[in-house]
Amino acid sequence: MDRWRSMLRYATVAALGTTALVAGFAPPAQAASATTPPTVTDEGLLNPDRPCGTQADHPSAGQFTMFTAHTVDTNPPPSPTTSFAIWPDGHPDQRTVVGSSVGATPRLQVDLRGYADGTVLAWTAQAGDASGPGPDGAVCYLTVDNTAPPTPLVSSKKYATADYPGTGGAGVPGTFVFDTGGSRDVTSFEYSVNSMPRSAGNPVVAPNHPGGRAKVSITPSSWGPEYVEVRSLDAAGNASDWTKYTFYVRNSAPFATIDVAGIGLNSHISLQAVSTDVTSFGYAVDGGPETRVPAAGQKATGDLVFTSAGTKAIVEHSYAGKKLAGAHTDQIVVTDAPGVSGGADPISGRPDTFTLTARSVGVVAFKYDFGGDQQQITAGADGSATLSWTPPAGGTYTIMVTSVDPAGHESAAAQQTFYVIDAHPSVGINDTPVLGQPIEVFLWTDVPGVTGFVYTFDGGAQQSVDGSNTAVDVVPGHAGDSPFTAQGVLADGTLTPPTTIQISVPDAPGVALTGPYGNDAVAGRPATFTLSPATPDVVGYRYTLADGTSGTVDGATITYTPSDPGYGALTVRGVHRDGSLSASAEFDYTVLDPQVDTWGIYENGWFTFSGQLMDVTVSYLWHVNDGAVQETPADPDGNATFVQYAAPNGENHLYIQRVFTDGAVSPLQDVTF
Repeated sequence: MDRWRSMLRYATVAALGTTALVAGFAPPAQAASATTPPTVTDEGLLNPDRPCGTQADHPSAGQFTMFTAHTVDTNPPPSPTTSFAIWPDGHPDQRTVVGSSVGATPRLQVDLRGYADGTVLAWTAQAGDASGPGPDGAVCYLTVDNTAPPTPLVSSKKYATADYPGTGGAGVPGTFVFDTGGSRDVTSFEYSVNSMPRSAGNPVVAPNHPGGRAKVSITPSSWGPEYVEVRSLDAAGNASDWTKYTFYVRNSAPFATIDVAGIGLNSHISLQAVSTDVTSFGYAVDGGPETRVPAAGQKATGDLVFTSAGTKAIVEHSYAGKKLAGAHTDQIVVTDAPGVSGGADPISGRPDTFTLTARSVGVVAFKYDFGGDQQQITAGADGSATLSWTPPAGGTYTIMVTSVDPAGHESAAAQQTFYVIDAHPSVGINDTPVLGQPIEVFLWTDVPGVTGFVYTFDGGAQQSVDGSNTAVDVVPGHAGDSPFTAQGVLADGTLTPPTTIQISVPDAPGVALTGPYGNDAVAGRPATFTLSPATPDVVGYRYTLADGTSGTVDGATITYTPSDPGYGALTVRGVHRDGSLSASAEFDYTVLDPQVDTWGIYENGWFTFSGQLMDVTVSYLWHVNDGAVQETPADPDGNATFVQYAAPNGENHLYIQRVFTDGAVSPLQDVTF
């Protein structure tokens, strides 16, 4: 037990995917029922995999080597902790615990760079849990090899140049040779192709004999510059630097356009290549026999007959004489759903035409619907039919079509969704109409050729406006519904069908505000709300202001003096002759501040006078402390007014008012500075 404790006094060693003890073995208390210490089996090395080894026959290892083992533990969780120890062969007194790992298959990465090449190391593993340490596993051996193998030589006869126009072609396989340069240390080559990540999982290939070469076949997928990266690996897991071999793939692969007619019908393929030496093309469906066609001007055409529905792989080849110049694969979908054409910007109420085309042999009819009852139309001798349909209204429609053979079997369904332009113009408003106030009415249409609109409002005279997307203002003269009717005007003077909407005006009274200087109120000055009845039987009004003021008036005006600047709201309802109340009118308004804003006051500097209501300010009356009152004209453009003044040191008082265009004077202000 003392030996176990002394073994576990070690520094932390990095371990990939493991947990390393920091100092000492600390079994958890909850495993008190454990009685049999765990054992260790299957010791070895990873990446590459190597066995435990004996003193006479063992693997090599170097740099960062992954040690592993398997634990056998019959005790309850947690899993045992396994420590790994190494020492120079023949010197067990130099045994050192290099780290530990938790789990049934512990792993620990150990740095062997501190040992000279050729050093033989012995190593073992020991597991322990709450019952105590188990016995040592088998003693394994390795020879230290920290020297990386030489970088490989890479070559290819097919792809021998990195310069344009290159060699080979997309889809043309080439043999690449990886050469050890005669080094017998190289056991394999790891390589990645083009954009393949250089990471675990890259392909690995062994040389044909120690000091020999390896050959791999690589097929470029596209033309242009590509590369292969290769490195050598040795038995110890050491790796050389990567060698990058760049080559240029010639633009000689074909590209194709395939017109799929359906099942059992002649489909067509058009082939083309860029390279001028292409003499023929070949194509095959789903790995079947290849059809060859001669090239003329680097182009060719051919026929295909698909016998079933589904996704098909079409492999195309280009040839320069008998030599493969390139390859390409297209994935296409074959179906017997009929072809449907038409439905291009139809207009409601006008006949439109759809052409239905068979995509299988023996079609005698088509079944179709536009979202309602299914109809049937007979196919002509060529397997097609022309369908005439008049859309009843504008909007989005979907046509569903199947073809029918003599036995009554239906094909897969074809569907086409399209938009029908409404022949009637669109008419709408965005705001709530208010009695006596203009309301904007929007007019627009997608009907081609419309140059403007004619319209009437509430039985008035017809008026006109230009443009296919425009707006007009109308003023409701009474509460309730007022019809608005519009028609589009075509270039030849004919009219589209009409659209009528009702502009509904609630019976709430109309409200307008008049302040001393316009449509805004001013704090401390009377303002007048003028009320207009929505119906003739209104005999009075009930109102409430935002500050809580309320009342009833028989006349058509409310006079109100707001005390503070800011925003206000008036709610008013008409009182009908029978005592009933109308709908509420909500009227928001602004209360302007008559006081002067003073800023920019500096010692022996300037006064700056500004604020709201600048456009109706005539002059400023001001004096400092007990000085004489001075009058300064306001800026004629409504901007701030600047006054230069040499103020005495210490606290001062600026007394200021302003004079408005109607002769009124704002309240006196005392500004300390």
